[in-house]
Amino acid sequence: VRAAVGPTVPSSAAALSARLAERALALVGDVPVRADDRRIDLLLLGDPEVTGGLVERMLERPLAVVPETTRERLVETLEVWLECQGEVRPTAERPHVHTQTVRYRVAQLRELLGDRLQTPDGRLELELAVRARRLLR
Repeated sequence: VRAAVGPTVPSSAAALSARLAERALALVGDVPVRADDRRIDLLLLGDPEVTGGLVERMLERPLAVVPETTRERLVETLEVWLECQGEVRPTAERPHVHTQTVRYRVAQLRELLGDRLQTPDGRLELELAVRARRLLR
């Protein structure tokens, strides 16, 4: 069943609610979805040029120097590392790799991404870029 529910709004904003519901449905396909549950994704896809530029600047350009398979593993590790707030052990458990592998990949990421992993704004931009990259594929 294809179904989407927009956010609760005053009747004067019903068109906005319907538009957000349609966009949320486009993100997930054939499963019911609530637009409120996908607000970050809707925000990221609101301006494709800005989103594409963020992905390019934060991920694609810095990681272009490594082979594609390595790039994919690094992005996967980065995504989990950010979700685990930099904790090595939980980061290793999710993709079933050794903790030393995570440390090695994070060291590679630090070398390629510079100090972005060290600052709150840098980590936020990276997390948004990783998420946007996944959405744009």
